[in-house]
Amino acid sequence: MEGQPSPWFGPYPPDFFDFILIDACHRDGANDQPTWRGILEYFAPAVQLSF
Repeated sequence: MEGQPSPWFGPYPPDFFDFILIDACHRDGANDQPTWRGILEYFAPAVQLSF
């Protein structure tokens, strides 16, 4: 996100998780930049299920 600091995910490298589940993402999905988008972008190698 331009003009904003990068999120920090602690000691976890992008390939740390094999699977990510985002629950109730529909509540934030209408925004142009939902709060969980950075998580999914950072951990892109993981299988991602959002519902």
